[in-house]
Amino acid sequence: MSWFVASLLALAMWTVWGVFAKVAGRYAGTTTILLCQGAGNFVVYAAVAYWTRFRFEAKPMGIALGIGAGILGTLGTLVFLYALSKGRASVVVPVAAMYPVFVAVVGFTLLKEPFTWKAGLGVFFAGLAVLLLAL
Repeated sequence: MSWFVASLLALAMWTVWGVFAKVAGRYAGTTTILLCQGAGNFVVYAAVAYWTRFRFEAKPMGIALGIGAGILGTLGTLVFLYALSKGRASVVVPVAAMYPVFVAVVGFTLLKEPFTWKAGLGVFFAGLAVLLLAL
């Protein structure tokens, strides 16, 4: 599967996830939704470990960064679910979805990844889109 098809699948899944998370807020509290998502996550983790015949192989830094990413990702999900419970999905989701723009900026500045005028234009228009949606 190409990176583009994989990206489109992620987009589709995250779209449905955002809708499910918003609607779930009508029936359950933020913490309950977070824990139920965690149970769903575990089902996927177990399936991936089984299908790939997973063997734990990593350097200590990889383990530490992986755990840190998991903690921050889960905390981000918690505050995202809280924001969804208080605000409109049509605004909350695009604002929260700006994180790739910040990752791109970090990639350009700290990780020394190549910066192109197209990438800069994409960052600009993504910021403009969120600003317009939030108004």
